[in-house]
Amino acid sequence: MAKPTDEQIKLPDFTVPMVRNLNGNVIEGDLSLQELVQNGHKGLILYFYPRDNTPGCTTQATDFTAHLNEFDNLGYDIIGVSRDSIESHKKFIDNHDLQITLISDEDEKLCHYFDVIREKNMYGKKTLGLVRSAFVFDKDGKLTHAQRNLRAKGYADRLLESLPHALPIASILPHRYNFIISSSEYRMSQSDSANSSPQNVQNTRNVQVAIIGAGTAGQNAFHQVNRQTDDVVIINSGFWTTTCATVGCMPSKLLIASAERAYHAKHSAEFGVEAEVKIDGKQVMKRVQSERDRFAGFVRDNVDSWGDDKKIDGKASINKDGIIEVTNENGQIIQLIQAEKIIIATGTTPFIPEGWADDLGDAMLTSDTIFELPDLPKSLAVIGAGAIGLELAQAMHRLGVDVTLFNRVQKVGGIKDDKVNQKAIDCLGAELTLKLDSDIDSVGNKDGQAVIHYTDSEGNEQTWQGEKVLLAVGRRAYLKDLGVEHLGVTLDDKGKPKDLDELTAQVADFPVYVIGDANGRMPLLHVASNEGFRSGRAVMDEQREDKEDFIRPPTTPMSVVFCEPQIASVGRSLSQLDDDGEDYVIGEVKFDNQGRSRVMGVNCGLLRIYACKRRDIILGANMVAPDAEYIAHILASAITGNMTVTEMLASPFYHPTILEGLRTALRDVQEKMNIDYQKDCVNDK
Repeated sequence: MAKPTDEQIKLPDFTVPMVRNLNGNVIEGDLSLQELVQNGHKGLILYFYPRDNTPGCTTQATDFTAHLNEFDNLGYDIIGVSRDSIESHKKFIDNHDLQITLISDEDEKLCHYFDVIREKNMYGKKTLGLVRSAFVFDKDGKLTHAQRNLRAKGYADRLLESLPHALPIASILPHRYNFIISSSEYRMSQSDSANSSPQNVQNTRNVQVAIIGAGTAGQNAFHQVNRQTDDVVIINSGFWTTTCATVGCMPSKLLIASAERAYHAKHSAEFGVEAEVKIDGKQVMKRVQSERDRFAGFVRDNVDSWGDDKKIDGKASINKDGIIEVTNENGQIIQLIQAEKIIIATGTTPFIPEGWADDLGDAMLTSDTIFELPDLPKSLAVIGAGAIGLELAQAMHRLGVDVTLFNRVQKVGGIKDDKVNQKAIDCLGAELTLKLDSDIDSVGNKDGQAVIHYTDSEGNEQTWQGEKVLLAVGRRAYLKDLGVEHLGVTLDDKGKPKDLDELTAQVADFPVYVIGDANGRMPLLHVASNEGFRSGRAVMDEQREDKEDFIRPPTTPMSVVFCEPQIASVGRSLSQLDDDGEDYVIGEVKFDNQGRSRVMGVNCGLLRIYACKRRDIILGANMVAPDAEYIAHILASAITGNMTVTEMLASPFYHPTILEGLRTALRDVQEKMNIDYQKDCVNDK
């Protein structure tokens, strides 16, 4: 039987077996859909679903039953279709007291007529499956709506809203929800309503998976999906690399490396080493940029290996029908993408307070632009003392730039332990000019110089003036402006998606996944990489009963700020332990007199380890310390591997190393837990 296009579909003239609940009695018989509409003078909602008594299909059927009177008042009958038997339908109706008619299409005659059986590629194997679809006919038998791969949850409500304003079939395109939207570099823009109309695009591409963006999370997700199906595209705007390689981790560490060389060359007199240091700012930035481009080049080489038919260069947004609209630089739609699932990892961009870009003009820098400087500035104000602000402020200061660091609270590096935070302020404040607990009242540009008016911690009004201002007040995701609400995603007051699964990053029971920096949980590269891997496996492995065996669990939380001394956190914070009601002890060590730290002249810091008082395990840690990156990794591995404090202390701590400080803190923990050094711990919780 030839399959008509959506514009040509008419009600079939053949009969099909059906069953329904009539006043408490389940009856069955043969039904002609064409005659039903003609004789009843009512419209018809014909929806196809995969299988009786499955969660999504049950939700859809019970929703239609709940709204049956509302559909009837609008003049529509509702009929569900699946390939289940009449006996299965009877049980489905009985189990959930369904009041709608169900058609048994075991021979798939009706499914093929409406073209809802589609081929998919799973693990290289071609399979056929029924895609959840709906077709709406008016009382004259004319098709007004055609939707495929729709979402079961909430569909009845969405359809009710659209029926009074039913559109011609030519302007309605099928739903498909299979996107992985991901990228730390993704930038979204809104096109005008004329350009964003699907009617301006002749062809709509159908794919199993669409990936928007090519950042760390997106690339990892693409890699996993691409291994299992060729039916995938990736959409990206801007550079096809990652935030880390291009404007984040790597260029910042290159700048820090230069700064460390300069600092230790200038501050080695106590070791009997004196030198005259000259800093060539142009050479500093030249090396940062050339090495940065080298790292980014490796990422581009990987992207270049992907098939051209799988890459789309353009900006993406999701329209009210759940379809991806891809626009060019002029805001014109160049493609419409229909897909079956979504992973959103649209990344972030530096936050700029309203009006500041105009007020500061060319004097304003962000972490996306600072590494493009041809030379080091003479003076710099850094606003924000998080990881980015702290690292770049110290690096620039050590390279001879006159730096002032502002923060609106008395905190640095995102530290959540007050004692560690104060120690970090003491260590860093000995080198940096810190204006903490200060409020920025206004910014401006005077005679080519940046001007900041602020109120200091004492309540006095002050003014800073200099060459450049680096805004490091956080990064923001584009979820709110992306159109995710058209997919059923709701955001909290911080713009983060609600009902996010910790393992797969799936949103509620929608076929939507929000990964990487976009979900706002932990904007770190290793987290984005793991979430990309897990979501890429999840969208392809959802049919496997053992899918969890193939999905990496979330890693132990860990973060590092690469200032000197370094700042790091592992596991749960003190506030989280208090919220969880944990009974814990804290062991600590100061690095001021720690042997190797004094030998190296880096003796400033504090490590605090949180351990369960009743069990011999570590719960978390916070530190400002030399070699904190290595201490944090050791503690994270211990937490991940469920190592006890006793077992950790049984490991060697070579002398003399900075890691001996870790042993001191572990011993302090053990003393407070009253656990004998040579006895096994008995878990009594």
